[in-house]
Amino acid sequence: MQQLVMSSLEAGSVHETTEFLQLVLDNIPQYIFWKDRNSVYLGCNRGWAVMAGIGDPSRVVGLTEEDLPWTQAERDWYLECDRRVIDTDTPMLRIKQSQRQADGRISWRETSKLPLHDAEGNVIGLLGTIEDITERKLAEDLMARSREAFQQLAKQKELLNQVSTQIRRSLKPEVIQQTTVHEIRQLLNADRVVIYRFEEDWRGQVVVESVVAPWCSTLGDFGVDDCFVEKYAGFYLQGRVKAINDVQAESIDPCHRDFLRQLEVQANLIVPILVQEGLWGLLIAHQCTGPRQWQEVEIELLQALAGQFGVAIQQGELHAQTKRSAAIAREQAQQLEVTLENLKQAQSQLIQTEKMSSLGRMVAGIAHEINNPVTFIYGNMTHLQHYYSSLTELLNLYQQHYPTPPPAIVQHIETIELNYLLEDLDQVLRSVEVGSMRIHDIVMSLRSFSRLDEAEKKAIDIHEGLDSTLLILQPRLKAMSNRADIQLVKNYGCLPLVECYPSQLNQVFMNLIDNAIDALNQQIEAGESTQMPPYIKISTQADSDNVVISISDNGPGIPAADQSRLFDPFFTTKPIGKGTGLGLSISHQIVTERHSGCLTVLSTPENGTEFRVVIPLHQSDP
Repeated sequence: MQQLVMSSLEAGSVHETTEFLQLVLDNIPQYIFWKDRNSVYLGCNRGWAVMAGIGDPSRVVGLTEEDLPWTQAERDWYLECDRRVIDTDTPMLRIKQSQRQADGRISWRETSKLPLHDAEGNVIGLLGTIEDITERKLAEDLMARSREAFQQLAKQKELLNQVSTQIRRSLKPEVIQQTTVHEIRQLLNADRVVIYRFEEDWRGQVVVESVVAPWCSTLGDFGVDDCFVEKYAGFYLQGRVKAINDVQAESIDPCHRDFLRQLEVQANLIVPILVQEGLWGLLIAHQCTGPRQWQEVEIELLQALAGQFGVAIQQGELHAQTKRSAAIAREQAQQLEVTLENLKQAQSQLIQTEKMSSLGRMVAGIAHEINNPVTFIYGNMTHLQHYYSSLTELLNLYQQHYPTPPPAIVQHIETIELNYLLEDLDQVLRSVEVGSMRIHDIVMSLRSFSRLDEAEKKAIDIHEGLDSTLLILQPRLKAMSNRADIQLVKNYGCLPLVECYPSQLNQVFMNLIDNAIDALNQQIEAGESTQMPPYIKISTQADSDNVVISISDNGPGIPAADQSRLFDPFFTTKPIGKGTGLGLSISHQIVTERHSGCLTVLSTPENGTEFRVVIPLHQSDP
């Protein structure tokens, strides 16, 4: 280029040289401009002129920031940067900021400003370069949102799993509620989360609360605002949610607004807790520090947890009723023993029906809640990968056409380790995609396990039910601080389709495998050493009439004196608080009464336990 310029000068064609230099500047992809010491524009390339709405670079000469379509804040910032560069004779490099374009669009720019010197080294103005990084910024923002959504999804899944596990292991809903309310407040970063329980005439009190200082406690408070019965009782009975983003600005009844002001509430989210009998209470989140825009994912989380609370409440009340009935029955005379036994059987059957229905709704609900954000993440992966490919293609073009970039760019490439960054970003995108697919597989297994639409008899693949159950219990098989992974040995035979009640049979598998895991954990907690690592073995086989499913472990075994009572309602060998004593009884009823099969146990102390399920390949009509 220098030879061409010298040739032009030698030919005396200053005008042509100027035009040629302008042509060179116009072909540089970055926006370029230069100013004098007073921030008056002296020139620019065509890209900058088009961006600023001028069109022709020659029209920029003599303009100031006041003549251009920037906002006042942008003008002030540009002039401040100009003065800093000129007064300190120091460049300002890679300044990232948003900028309003001539067409009104907001874009993201990376600007560098360098002082211009005359022959004596005096600062006579500045040179600026601008690079449009809008696409990069959008890609970074999208990735950040995807990562945040993924993390939020993981936290919600963990909380839902924890609540569902507590429901399965405990019949004390107040314990579940207290723990979960505290974790909800932390997860939502709310100021107060409460559970309000209704009594007669729509009166009640706050029975559970988690509140952060300095906000006052409402635990034990009675009553609701006077307009509740007229305006909101029917609303919540329908299962609807009330989200108030700004108590001051929201169009609500004055009595309700005054009630919230007394509690210093600026925004609140109310979700009904419904049980079979109707509206049990409300799950409420308060924001006292200021207004808050409640997000759909937050509303869905509280709805899911309120549903779990309803399940826990019904389960706890049913268990309490069962205990009261059993206590009364024990006080009866000897001649009522037969009636007592029948009552226990009826009670356990009721619990089995309710627990099966609750577990199915819980698992299906979790699958639905997980599937929505995962679908969003996975749906955006194509765009994200496309943006990444476009950026890498652009970088490759730069490297092809500008193989020898300026030292500053070379240094920055080395500083950020560009090749590693691109490679790692590709791996991150692949990891997000793989993670999304993994969660999708889990959702499918959850749906397979619940099988809410398969309450009637149906011919199914037994192995599919076993695998979906194992997937749900997978976290319990992983290593703990005091033991290694529980090894899973599957010895599946060649089985035909088996006619059964799928969701009920899945519950049997869940109870048997869960009990095996508990037995192995108890063995470790008791300090009993074992030569072999803990394992659970699942075997299947079939003959012409029946299918046999065997679930065994190498745990401590069951004492012979207890084996005859294993299938009695409420009998358990677990420590107090670790089980309800209903799991094996319900499983026995499902196998023997619903499937005309048999459930047996083979166990020798210190040599493990084997449960064997035998059911016919085809069920006869009742």
